[in-house]
Amino acid sequence: MIKVLKYFIWDFDGTLVDTYPSMTLAFQRALKAEGINAGKEEIMSLLKKSSKDALAYYNLNSTFKRQWKVEEERVDKEMSQPFHGVLEVLDLIKNKDGLNFIVTHRNKTTYDYLEYYKILNYFTDIITIEEANHRKPNTDLFDQIISRNNIEPAQCLSIGDRDLDMMPSKALGLKTCLYNPKKIENKIVVDYEITHYNELQAIITKNFQKY
Repeated sequence: MIKVLKYFIWDFDGTLVDTYPSMTLAFQRALKAEGINAGKEEIMSLLKKSSKDALAYYNLNSTFKRQWKVEEERVDKEMSQPFHGVLEVLDLIKNKDGLNFIVTHRNKTTYDYLEYYKILNYFTDIITIEEANHRKPNTDLFDQIISRNNIEPAQCLSIGDRDLDMMPSKALGLKTCLYNPKKIENKIVVDYEITHYNELQAIITKNFQKY
């Protein structure tokens, strides 16, 4: 039997929802409280690599990170919108009896965003940073979601916007889809690279079998 797509593991920040503007603003406010002035473009470019990179660049500690998260919770959620076409993809998967999951470095505020945009019901299981023994690109979070949901790796597509998402996915034998709307050069070879979610709709339609 030909293995086809049935399971879909999503990253959250920068993949499902464009949270980078709110994360950047919150980071900038927290930096200002520390007496550090930095531009939004600089901060965002660092955050898109990883929060670890951003914290290291400004020589910040865990106390700052907590303050950053407090500032982020104060930012209006309207600043962070689901990417255009995401809802249609989620709906397509659900209508075909596929299963959606989330693996994210974000904390339990993930649920707040999903409830705010009324898309929580699209997801079978969600793993946030609170459950992590190790951060991406370690396979830990993916191992957990795969194990507790009996996911067949060959039938699973992992969707993310960074190499951090693609590296553990490839290591576990998942199909990989890089969401790269700005066509930034990446070093990881992936199965699919998309700039818009209508491209993912076409991929799913072609590679999906209803069970």
